[in-house]
Amino acid sequence: MEMEFQKIETNRGNTGLLCQGHKFRLERKAKTYTSWQCTIKGCLARLKTDHEQENIVWSRLDHNHDPVSADSVTRQILRTECKRKAAENLTERPSKVIMKEIVSKPDTDLVPKDLIAIHFVIECTIIWRRGEYFREMYEVEDLATAESLSLGRKVAGEMVGTDEVPEHLEM
Repeated sequence: MEMEFQKIETNRGNTGLLCQGHKFRLERKAKTYTSWQCTIKGCLARLKTDHEQENIVWSRLDHNHDPVSADSVTRQILRTECKRKAAENLTERPSKVIMKEIVSKPDTDLVPKDLIAIHFVIECTIIWRRGEYFREMYEVEDLATAESLSLGRKVAGEMVGTDEVPEHLEM
């Protein structure tokens, strides 16, 4: 069964398929095939590819909705590429990441609303990744080490490990 399809990256970084203008997400991986289902909730369209995800071996493409627009797919591809590149290089400005991607894909027709949305996604990714970096950097298992690094936890003025209640909290 020869049908054209394209692998795409989803917003969450997973692999998806684009076939005849419809997006599919991974449903199940078996030993000999990979099963995909339409991304629209309630749609019963399914297809199966071989294990290498190179050929469609079975399909039921009875969609109960219209295909997604080409612009929507282009925006998703651009957004995921920008997001991935921003996560790789946390020091690069979001606007620079976006401009590099737009220059590398000259056939994209974006409106300012799209650019704002992509910029927001990149900023959120950078903030999240920087937070992960600092959490890993300051992860300390030993409380004595944490206190020596001034990371000891203080709760309402009292030191951890004491049963005394501070005067200003007594009732």
